[in-house]
Amino acid sequence: MDGEPVTRKKRNRRPTATQLDNIQSNGGSTKPTPDGRYAGKIALICAAVAGAITLVTAFGVPLVGKLTEGGRSVDELVSIDVMTDPSKFSFGSDDKVFGTVNGFLFPKGRLTSIPKPTEYCYAWHDWAHRNGGVDIERTSIAMNVAPLTDASVQVLGAQLLVESIENPGGDEASCDQGDPTTASHLKLDLDERTATYTRDGSEPTPLSLTITRDSPERIYVHAWSAECYCKWRLELQLLIGRKRHSYMVDNNGRPFVTAPRKSYSSYLFDGKDWIHSR
Repeated sequence: MDGEPVTRKKRNRRPTATQLDNIQSNGGSTKPTPDGRYAGKIALICAAVAGAITLVTAFGVPLVGKLTEGGRSVDELVSIDVMTDPSKFSFGSDDKVFGTVNGFLFPKGRLTSIPKPTEYCYAWHDWAHRNGGVDIERTSIAMNVAPLTDASVQVLGAQLLVESIENPGGDEASCDQGDPTTASHLKLDLDERTATYTRDGSEPTPLSLTITRDSPERIYVHAWSAECYCKWRLELQLLIGRKRHSYMVDNNGRPFVTAPRKSYSSYLFDGKDWIHSR
């Protein structure tokens, strides 16, 4: 009708630059600003976007590296049990020997202040590491690899990650036992930063194994050092199904540590006391 105001439906418009400036200066408040009514909506949108970005940053990257086909993690596809005490997995026969025993380096004067060992020295590993000892010359471990699905696990190689650190010196708890290793094993040269595999006494080759659910594999590992006082880890390269993965082998979340054989003060244990030998 003439003279009556026409009511138009209001449209939602994008905020102007001035209104966005007011929103920012208002600290993202949900209260209306002097120049517009959009602060509350924009603040909520910004918070949602920021939350999404944070979620991707915090969770997206690790999950992409961890998940495989079907959304399953590497730990759901293969079990890799790392054994660090050689006395628990060493063996010997007429034709195959896995040497296990070496000395342990302790901080200077530590041997006289810690509990004495109660086992023969070939079984000192847990006692030594529990009391601050470090393997001298070699570290021996074993990896039990068992696929958890029907898909085979191919071990395509191993990358040795080594960091040289300062040798603090100290006292050696000596244990000169064991024979050269003739069993199949992975040899890690900490000085040269190399990893080579020897199967049944053959010439060393890069590590390459195919492991099935019906035939799990125990991989013996020797890490040697003549000069390097080293922290190290081992990264296995795996192929499971059609997807490649990496698997970090370490000492319960910490790096392994191996000391070179140097002129430390050396002590032998006679069953009661430490006897200085050199």
